[in-house]
Amino acid sequence: MKQTFLIIISLLCINVSQCQRPQKIAYIDMEYILENVPEYLEAQNTLNNKIAKWRSKLDRQARHIEILKTDLANEKIILTKDLIKEKEEEITLKQQELRRLESLYFGPKGDLFLIRKQLVKPIQDQVFNAVQSISKRKKYDFVFDKSSDLIVLHSNKKYDISQLVLQSINRARSIKSKKELKKKKKEAPKKELTDKQKESIKIREKAKNKKIAIAEDRKKLIAKRREELIRRRNEKRRILKEKKEAIRKKKEELKRKKELERSIKNKKEVPKKEIPKKEVPKKEVPKKEVPKKEVPKKEVPKKEVPKKELTDKQKEPVKTREKVKDKKATAAEDRKKLIAKRREELIRRRNEKRRILKEKKEAIRKKKEELKRKKELERAKKNNN
Repeated sequence: MKQTFLIIISLLCINVSQCQRPQKIAYIDMEYILENVPEYLEAQNTLNNKIAKWRSKLDRQARHIEILKTDLANEKIILTKDLIKEKEEEITLKQQELRRLESLYFGPKGDLFLIRKQLVKPIQDQVFNAVQSISKRKKYDFVFDKSSDLIVLHSNKKYDISQLVLQSINRARSIKSKKELKKKKKEAPKKELTDKQKESIKIREKAKNKKIAIAEDRKKLIAKRREELIRRRNEKRRILKEKKEAIRKKKEELKRKKELERSIKNKKEVPKKEIPKKEVPKKEVPKKEVPKKEVPKKEVPKKEVPKKELTDKQKEPVKTREKVKDKKATAAEDRKKLIAKRREELIRRRNEKRRILKEKKEAIRKKKEELKRKKELERAKKNNN
């Protein structure tokens, strides 16, 4: 129970500390930003031109309707009822067409709304993205628009980030313009060079070639010096090896001599005592002599088989078989070498991949540790405040 109670109290304390954290607020002046963006001004000018055209068209139609109305009022006494009805119907139709055009141009889903969306929306998106990036970088909790319907009675200029937004938009535009210029340069047809330009290009190429030649000579000298140093080092190593080998042989000879001397000293002639043997008289048993039958051995004459010499036709397939065997042996050796090379390459690639993965993991781990340290420092600062 005590542990749970302590955990609840600690969680409440953490929530209270987070709530007491000071919130960062900023504001922007959208009108000021849009006025300083040249793309918005161009879009606004195109919109104004289209609005002026539409207004002039609507005004012409409205004047035409007024003329028709005045004509009808003047000629009402002369005209019959049917003609008056026809003219009134014509005026109503023209009025309906005027209203339809007004709604088509200036309605909630009219051409003005759609064109404004097409022209102004990308600029507003740029402003929105810039505000988002600045708020993430500066860690703002709220960003208000001063020029909107929100009533702002007082605002401190140090919380105004309109200039920062403009700078970020201009930076993005400059990067985009540089990329477009590069593309245009690549796509643009090459102009014919003058004699002076050709001469200057030739001089530059000569200077480049000279630099390249000097660099190559320097590389060759360095390579020669390196080879000389390697040769000297190998020569020194060889001499040292020979000296060590001579010393080792001398030591071995000395050891052998010492061992021989020791063996000669240890080998002394010890006289053997002669023990007299007792002479035991042997009983003489008479042996019966059995006559042996002599069996005559048959001598079998060995047949000498003469070796046949191979003809030229028999020798040729033997030679071809030997050649085929040699080819197979060489092919098998080449295959073994290829397999060994491939295995070494695979092992090298696998080790390289493992090394790269280890480095990436190490970098990620270090970044995480740095972030943790930063967060801990920030928390410590906040707690101290």
